[in-house]
Amino acid sequence: MSYTDYNMNDSFEALVYVTDELTEFDFGTTLDQRTAIIGYFKYSAEKTTLQLPLILKKNENAGVEVGWSNTVRTSKDLKHLYIKSIDGGFKAVLDKFQLIGTSNYAAIGDIGNSTSTYQISNFRMVNQFELDEDVKKIQLAFDYFDIFVDTPRFKVISRWEEKEDEITVSYQKKNYLLDDEIIWEDKKIKVKVFTGATSPDLLDRKRIGISFTYFLVFEFESKMSRDKVQELIYILKDLFSVLMRKYIFFNYVLQNDYLGLDAETNKADDRRENLFINQGKNKAYNPDLKARELKLHLRDLEFSKILEGFVNNLKLQKLARAFVSTMNDNLYVENVMTSLTNGLETYYKGSTYPSNGKLITDLKKKIIYGIRQLPNELKKSIQIKDGDYTGQATDFIEQFSEIMKDTRDNVVHGDKENSLNLKFDGDLIIYTEKLKLYFYVLLLRELGIADEVLNEKFNDEFIQVNNIEVY
Repeated sequence: MSYTDYNMNDSFEALVYVTDELTEFDFGTTLDQRTAIIGYFKYSAEKTTLQLPLILKKNENAGVEVGWSNTVRTSKDLKHLYIKSIDGGFKAVLDKFQLIGTSNYAAIGDIGNSTSTYQISNFRMVNQFELDEDVKKIQLAFDYFDIFVDTPRFKVISRWEEKEDEITVSYQKKNYLLDDEIIWEDKKIKVKVFTGATSPDLLDRKRIGISFTYFLVFEFESKMSRDKVQELIYILKDLFSVLMRKYIFFNYVLQNDYLGLDAETNKADDRRENLFINQGKNKAYNPDLKARELKLHLRDLEFSKILEGFVNNLKLQKLARAFVSTMNDNLYVENVMTSLTNGLETYYKGSTYPSNGKLITDLKKKIIYGIRQLPNELKKSIQIKDGDYTGQATDFIEQFSEIMKDTRDNVVHGDKENSLNLKFDGDLIIYTEKLKLYFYVLLLRELGIADEVLNEKFNDEFIQVNNIEVY
């Protein structure tokens, strides 16, 4: 999704479904996306607008229609408009709005060749939501970007045609198991592709602009933290925008319409003289050439093939995998390990043994001391009474602290001699997560909480650690 929290204290933009049917927004009902219009909603403290790929027409019986007569100019003509963001996170009733701009380049009723922009002076939120902390599905909304051709000699005609394709992105996921076995699993991500084009926006008849709307839905088998999702979306949006600009200009516009590949009689060299793309220079064009029409249809762009090539690109896959697996990356877990041990080392710096008053300098002994001392402080904070649970200490504390110390020394100092001899990068991930869980368990056992209680509490966590998938 276009990652949006819809914070009314900040500005945001969103693709929305637009309708004049109030019943579609009643609780328990779903907006009929087949009859709704797709619009572009921009909110800020200074100005709020709604851009539509058509002009609204007053019609008491049929509601919102396309047309040039009886144009809806204010909210009095329709009473209300209702919008719902494509990701479902924002619904609003538009109470007061006013038409501030239109464009028209084709015959009456041609749906794709007219646009309208309304300024919203008053709207009411129907509901808001906050995304879950873990995100499993990403909808990337690539919000209307403009492509401009600097020439007065070409008329651009685009037709609104919303289209949905579904492509499959295939990749392999590498799993590490504790018995040194590596498993490669074939994974697939279904990508739903919605595409549409608004009509061109003619600016002082010197620059012709074409606006596109498209968004993708990525579904992942494993959840990702919302921070990583947001970071990934920003990068993907930039990459995809560049890709689309290059494709439309150089693969479609230049080759098919301007460079003689569409069986036109004019010579390719002559046509090239009439095409100036964002060069920022006042170049002359050949006045003997007649103005031509660039007919742009989404079905001609083969979006599904473009997107399939885009999402299956090797570099992009590496980028996506890096973000998806960040939480399981060595750099991250090494930081967890060093932070945990360094925290104990710093916390007990200057601590002395109660029996003889000597300083505790060895890291392993600090870990042991910490495990046995922290519960006494935790008892006060969580108010567990002695005798509520029973349990007994085991020799595993010695073994655990040795593992913790050796792993930390291996990471920080490269001490291979006393390391765990980890055979695969994924081992460190699994060991670190397990050490963290064992650390919690040992602290609670020192509090006197029974093993069966701990087993029940941490069972799911240990299962998740054992099933860690490492890319």
